[in-house]
Amino acid sequence: MKEPKNFQNLTAEEIVRCYWRGFRLVRVLRWIGCLVCIAWLVPHILYGGSMVTAVLAFLLYLGYLYVLRLANSLRFLSLNLILNRDCDPVKFTEVSRLLKERLGSRTSGMAGLNMAWGLYWSGRFAEAEKALTNVELKGKNPQGRLMLRNLDFNCRLVRGDLDGARYVRQEAEAVIRNEKPGSVIRKSGGRLLDIMDAAFAERAGDWETFRRLHDRVSPGNTTEFQRVTAAFSLAKADLAQGEAENARARLTCVADHGGTLYVTEEARCLLAELT
Repeated sequence: MKEPKNFQNLTAEEIVRCYWRGFRLVRVLRWIGCLVCIAWLVPHILYGGSMVTAVLAFLLYLGYLYVLRLANSLRFLSLNLILNRDCDPVKFTEVSRLLKERLGSRTSGMAGLNMAWGLYWSGRFAEAEKALTNVELKGKNPQGRLMLRNLDFNCRLVRGDLDGARYVRQEAEAVIRNEKPGSVIRKSGGRLLDIMDAAFAERAGDWETFRRLHDRVSPGNTTEFQRVTAAFSLAKADLAQGEAENARARLTCVADHGGTLYVTEEARCLLAELT
């Protein structure tokens, strides 16, 4: 189940094939564990073995299943590096689409959500919004539901639906409020609300509030994707406030490191206007 260290050197099809081999291996290991557990437990119980030992063995099996599920979840999350590290939403979209087709009804909906996310950052906003309507997240999954609302918020802003965006922010706030104080969701959710408020401030031309909120969330910008998109937003603020040299430096960073993000081409166009 060794994962590729550099997705840039692989096509979407190669990445999915590698992931799928590991996915099938995990499934085989799950069944092997089940058979081993049954093969040991049944004779143990039938021939008067200790119930304490049987319970411990079953608990050990449950722990084994948990480790397999965790490994599979981490492997799925590693695919986010295509967007977060490589800034390549075009490949991320294709990988997510291929996985969604393979997983079918077995997916939690995250592959479909990732596909919509990739479409958005590729600049295919209408397609992203359409794909988002087909996403069905199973179980509680608060992190996924916040991610869904984040994308819904962005899509509404792009087409100028400010009232709809405000409603989505309220929904996100309700999700966060239902989580325990101090939880990871509370922390990441609070950051998301600040990002949404910064987007509203940008729309209103309230640059003081915009920059204050950006300063608040900037320590959490740990990925290349976050740094590039933040630089683009700040560059637009610089231009609005007449700080052309600051804008030029930020836009150059976006143009050099933005990969296939739609903001990369926009940054190049703005740089051309500054020359």
